[in-house]
Amino acid sequence: MIWIETLSGYHIKLNNMIIYLSIPMAGKDESLQRRTSRKWQRVLESEGHRVINPFDLADELDDFHKDCKKKPPTYKEYLDNDIREMKVAQGIFFCNGWSKSFGCMEECDEAIRLNLKVRFESHEN
Repeated sequence: MIWIETLSGYHIKLNNMIIYLSIPMAGKDESLQRRTSRKWQRVLESEGHRVINPFDLADELDDFHKDCKKKPPTYKEYLDNDIREMKVAQGIFFCNGWSKSFGCMEECDEAIRLNLKVRFESHEN
């Protein structure tokens, strides 16, 4: 069990939640970011959480577009899909670099609207 601080400053207990993993993707080395996301996914799962990994969502969206013989998804389609999937989460984990990523900032705005519990990679190291 872990105590964390929410965006509103309250300390809460996390246990067995669905957590969305927010990680910068655009303009980054994809293989490095995938490895980083898998590392944190394993950590969060070892704590008993279910993790929504945006790389898995992107792969599923890519496959859907291929199966339907559609052109590859746009950046907006990827982000809209991620935001839609966040709605089932109770928490969000921000990987380092999130504050310099447009997509992660959009996810942060949605996390505030949804009142998700928040963790940051920088607090884990």
